[in-house]
Amino acid sequence: MYALIDGNSFFASCERVFRPDLWRTPVVVLSNNDGCVVARSAETKALKIRMGDPYFKIAGLARRHGVAVFSSNYELYGDLSARMMQTIASLAPAIEIYSIDEAFADFTGIQNQTGLGTEIRNRVMQWVGIPTCVGIAPTKTLAKYANHLAKKNPEFQGVCNWPDLSETERRTRMRQEVVTELWGIGWRLGESLAKQRISTIYDLYCANPSMIRSKYGVTVERVIREMHGHPCIELEEVTPRQKQILRSRSFSQMVTGKDELKAAITMHLHSAAATLREQHSTASSVGVFIYSNRFREDKPQYSGWDIKQLPVPSCDTFALARAAYRLLDRIFRPGIEYKKAGVVLSDLSDDIPQPDLFSAGDSCRSLSLMKALDQINDRYGRRSIRSAAEMVGHQWHMRRDKLSPCYTTKWTDLRAVS
Repeated sequence: MYALIDGNSFFASCERVFRPDLWRTPVVVLSNNDGCVVARSAETKALKIRMGDPYFKIAGLARRHGVAVFSSNYELYGDLSARMMQTIASLAPAIEIYSIDEAFADFTGIQNQTGLGTEIRNRVMQWVGIPTCVGIAPTKTLAKYANHLAKKNPEFQGVCNWPDLSETERRTRMRQEVVTELWGIGWRLGESLAKQRISTIYDLYCANPSMIRSKYGVTVERVIREMHGHPCIELEEVTPRQKQILRSRSFSQMVTGKDELKAAITMHLHSAAATLREQHSTASSVGVFIYSNRFREDKPQYSGWDIKQLPVPSCDTFALARAAYRLLDRIFRPGIEYKKAGVVLSDLSDDIPQPDLFSAGDSCRSLSLMKALDQINDRYGRRSIRSAAEMVGHQWHMRRDKLSPCYTTKWTDLRAVS
């Protein structure tokens, strides 16, 4: 048995944790550079503000209805997510962190599964301040669907245990939901299934798995089998290591100078290399890309990309950065207004490389330096120590004009109680 615990409107709920005055107020969280809506509270959804709406289009509506608008506070969201997962783990035998706001828990052998789901929900609310819903079922796909029902239907009081529903009620609810509400069925696939007269979840439930596999592959077949209660996706207690690490971000303003591009590349490289070391891997290839703004057809367009194979795999931030700088020198073109830059670490390996005669690889000294760098940044906050190259310019920084305080990760932003 699986349970899916999901934070309700997670980013918006995080903004409310230290702002109790916002509990009944519509809340919106914006994407990078305050571009589009990426999170909405229930009150905001009632105003017909949609996910992905550009902020400039809904700014007037937001002002008229007193919507609280926030830039994405990734530091706050990441810390509250970690607290939420730790709280879930304090009650569940085993968990798999699926995303920043979702976790699967193993409920096998639990006698009172609905009671445990309610206890997890109450503890997360009490200890972290994040409202959640819980879906319980014999497969992950059904648990995701049960969680959806728990959110949508107040009668479940935040916890839907699929086996507790009668067969008639299950079929009725599946007939009422479009097939794209299922985990793994996107809107494009939904359109294709509709041509086969499969428009509701119940239609897919009744479909022949072999026929579906012949037309759509094994992934959709697994969805059907999971809907019938046959587990095809196991719980992953250990997060799989990434096979490729990418970091990129659009700039708040156009960038024309190589030094500012280098600053952005340096920041992305520090973040990617830290993740690389966290999963105890090394990279054999480094890639760099820079793009102009493709929406500005009145400006010269350019996209540069290059990749370099390292002589010896490395996890040293500075060794990887030196390779990235050489790539930037090759792909940079003067006179272009750049909108985005990023790095890619690929050909990842867990093996300890054998140094050759001319390339010593990561020395004990460099590995000790990287360990000290990671420990300091873990203790005092991300980017507490960074390269001087990052300090060049400001145009490449992400715009977050409506950023809330980092209540839990920055000493100066701690709440004062009088």
